[in-house]
Amino acid sequence: LYPPMRFIFYLTYLFFNSRSFVVMTIILVVGGGLTRAGTASLLSKSSHLASTLEVAVWDKARGCGGRMSTSRMPSKPNCTADLGAQYITAIPSYARTHSNFYDELTSSGILTPLKLPIEGQKTNSIGTVDYICPLGSSSLVKYYFEQASIQTKFERKVSRLEYLKPSLKVSSTKEQTAHTKQWNVFAESGD
Repeated sequence: LYPPMRFIFYLTYLFFNSRSFVVMTIILVVGGGLTRAGTASLLSKSSHLASTLEVAVWDKARGCGGRMSTSRMPSKPNCTADLGAQYITAIPSYARTHSNFYDELTSSGILTPLKLPIEGQKTNSIGTVDYICPLGSSSLVKYYFEQASIQTKFERKVSRLEYLKPSLKVSSTKEQTAHTKQWNVFAESGD
């Protein structure tokens, strides 16, 4: 099945005080997977946007992860099973280009090189490294959401988009809404 469309909504509004005004941008990120977590983290780290940016995330699941979710046994929280991606392969060219991400994630303990062979995996080219997430693959997604220091709302599935010139009303299945004067909408396929 083709993944459902996911959306990122942008809203710009003005804050006024007695001397000046500031243009404030609110971004609603729909989906709680790795792509959205990384996007939210990069947006929040952007120094030229930080003071005029607010990011919120809605996801239909009970927690973050998307296709990198981890299940834990209630009686043994250290016993985990990754339900989606179970390892990450970094080919040499990609590892060089994105070395700052791999260095950050390995130094923080989120990723660690896999030392055992993966049954059935094709032979990797020289210099390719397979990584695992010792705390479960969802820990990678959680790490980026924590870096973003943003508001995440789970069990909130977007159920309706309504264009009310010139505004866009976004409704969730729990009938909680965000209604604003101006939204610009950008769509992309899922994680």
